[in-house]
Amino acid sequence: NGNLFGLMDNSLCFKYLGCNVGFFGYDALVHFLGGIMETVFILWLVRKSPKFNFFQKNFWKNAVLLVALVALLSVGWEIGEFGFDQVRMDVLRQDLLYPTNRLRQASNSDTMGDLFLGLFGAAVMITVLKFSAKKYLAASDGDSETV
Repeated sequence: NGNLFGLMDNSLCFKYLGCNVGFFGYDALVHFLGGIMETVFILWLVRKSPKFNFFQKNFWKNAVLLVALVALLSVGWEIGEFGFDQVRMDVLRQDLLYPTNRLRQASNSDTMGDLFLGLFGAAVMITVLKFSAKKYLAASDGDSETV
């Protein structure tokens, strides 16, 4: 394809990196790391903008809220992939299935794997933060710096 994003077509990515193999492959690593980065981004945003500080004193409420926000971002991303494929097929009339599968949303297994691994990445990051020395997931009395 000659462009950067063309390198991520399933036909090329699958051959070299094992992309879109359901729960495994390079795609799995990207979505797992994406869940971690989304969690870090949300925490950074709350810290930089104290008026958006939605954290409570209860760790579990904060953890559930973070996982829910990461799930919302992940579902939005998957809807975007689906929409991108639909525009390419229905509006631009591109044949994305022949001779190889070039869909961003290759299968239901790919979508479920992406969502699962994004949430798993968020859960891993929350667990790491729970046991870190600084309490990132707990609000203190009027002090947003602990978030």
